[in-house]
Amino acid sequence: MVGPFTHTPFFNTDSELADIESHVRRLQASVHAPPTDRAERVLADVQRAILSTHEAQLQLNIASSAGFDEHRQLWQGKLDDLDQRIADATAALHGLVEELRLVRFQRFAAAMVIGVVALRHLFTPPVDGQPPLISQRYLAGAGFISDGPAAR
Repeated sequence: MVGPFTHTPFFNTDSELADIESHVRRLQASVHAPPTDRAERVLADVQRAILSTHEAQLQLNIASSAGFDEHRQLWQGKLDDLDQRIADATAALHGLVEELRLVRFQRFAAAMVIGVVALRHLFTPPVDGQPPLISQRYLAGAGFISDGPAAR
């Protein structure tokens, strides 16, 4: 199904980065999740670095096949640096996503506690024998109970 919220994954489905990317997408869709801007930026940086490795690998292959050893060493160094940047960013992104998932869970748990307290307040009858607060509001709105002095 194609819609405004569909997303084509960038990474191979069996990779750690694919798992992290799916966690970021689920966090974006969650009501209780904190802002994911920082995680999205790091994810975009990793994607750009991976695309850059393709260029570096191409240049490395060209230099190797042409016999330009100095050029090959230069591009091999760039490729090694990109691989290290990707590994470092992946580790940082993994930690960031775990923090965001924890905050999402904490917010969800807090919302559930607040919901239980609110429901108890609305549906538990007070000790004075009156109907529960929600029923009082409903009955008053329906005209069954008058808020004014009793009519005779």
